[in-house]
Amino acid sequence: YWNQLTGPIPESLGNLTSLRELHLSDNELTGPIPESLGNLTSLQILYLYGNQLSGPIPESLGNLTSLRELYLYRNQLSGPIPESLGNLTSLRELHLYWNQLTGPIPESLGNLTSLRELHLSDNELTGPIPESLGNLTSLQILYLYGNQLSGPIPESLGNLTSLRELYLYRN
Repeated sequence: YWNQLTGPIPESLGNLTSLRELHLSDNELTGPIPESLGNLTSLQILYLYGNQLSGPIPESLGNLTSLRELYLYRNQLSGPIPESLGNLTSLRELHLYWNQLTGPIPESLGNLTSLRELHLSDNELTGPIPESLGNLTSLQILYLYGNQLSGPIPESLGNLTSLRELYLYRN
């Protein structure tokens, strides 16, 4: 199932507004994630992992309020995690690991109360672990290892009684 599609993701894919799933993973796609993908408001699954995508995660992805799974891992994405991802309240899985993301973990991720898996490991994230992550009471897996996070482990993580795996090492 590995392909060798190359080049950028076309902006025109943002016209496919009835699309529910977009799987472009494990290719050799390059360049930025198009802002136009924020038009795909029926999208439930977005898999772009395992490419060579670069640049920031578009703020427009925060428009995808039907999204259940967002997999952007194993790319070369940089810049901060957009606050707008906190709008994705149907999200069950968020995988942003193995990129070059910087800055703090947004407090807004605490809005994602349906989230079961949050993988932010192996980036260059800094600052404290937000107290707001304690709102994610459906969370089963939390991977924050391999970053540059600092400060105390929030007391609020004690609210995560469904948690099966918590990895905070290498910070």
